[in-house]
Amino acid sequence: MYSRLKRYGKLFDCLDKLDARIQAGDASHSDFFIFASDATPLPDILRAEAQLELGNPAKALELAKSGIAKIPDKNSIGAFSPPILKIEILPVAALSAILSGRREEGQGYLNQLVDLDIPYIGSGVARNLREVNVAKINMALGNYP
Repeated sequence: MYSRLKRYGKLFDCLDKLDARIQAGDASHSDFFIFASDATPLPDILRAEAQLELGNPAKALELAKSGIAKIPDKNSIGAFSPPILKIEILPVAALSAILSGRREEGQGYLNQLVDLDIPYIGSGVARNLREVNVAKINMALGNYP
């Protein structure tokens, strides 16, 4: 995945193509072994993460809010289940808000992450990711002994 490799040019090109597919009605991600997931929030989530890494917290926050709004309310067990998407985007939203001088908003995203219900399937990895992200946000807020 180009976002993990920090190849932003290719990432943004791929996200533009994914956006086009979603706009054309192809918003479902599935394969033989995985239940279908709604991919609609992915472009904004990945763009938000990239903008934060590129030093644009205001733009990252805008994209994070858009991505959060697109996460389906119903839980599913696909590769991109709502809890997994929230574990990915809430820390980006929190850190972006904090870096933009909006500490209370960042605290609000932290609270959402802490309160996130993680279903049993995939919970081992998801719970660990959540706890690491909670620690990062608390450090950014200065909430440590």
